[in-house]
Amino acid sequence: MLSEPERPGILALYRFLNEVDPTQAKLGLHRVATYTGDFRWLCKHHYDAWQPNIPDVMGPPRGPRGARRGGGGGASQEQL
Repeated sequence: MLSEPERPGILALYRFLNEVDPTQAKLGLHRVATYTGDFRWLCKHHYDAWQPNIPDVMGPPRGPRGARRGGGGGASQEQL
């Protein structure tokens, strides 16, 4: 969240970016929403890092603490 002293500076930056590059094509900045509802302007490098990585292959579901569900891998009661 922005503090009251930060707000005018951010609004001035936003106006400047819209004047210089109204379509956001020349500067190469990407606007992304944060979890607080604010926006960030990121270059291509940081925009790519901001995006969540979606796995190419989905693995089997995992249980609590990352343990795989189902049998195998753990010690049985007989072994303890």
